[in-house]
Amino acid sequence: MSQPFGKVPLTTSNKPSPFTVAIPETQLAEFRTLLKLSKIAAPTFESLQEDGKYGITHKWLIEAKEFWLNKFDWFAYDIERLF
Repeated sequence: MSQPFGKVPLTTSNKPSPFTVAIPETQLAEFRTLLKLSKIAAPTFESLQEDGKYGITHKWLIEAKEFWLNKFDWFAYDIERLF
């Protein structure tokens, strides 16, 4: 059975060390612009099915785009919450 991502394998020869991710604001601004300009296709029969049989729904895609554009705080995100 595999270990969770937050656990370092005991057999590793290099232990991880803390680091800081630094993404320039210009790149984040460019990403936001591209996301804002990205188009979401019109709803189809398949994208309106809530059971997931055909993949993600049109509603989910719109909500995900809205979240990334207006709610996600790139500078407040805490990577430690993943582990």
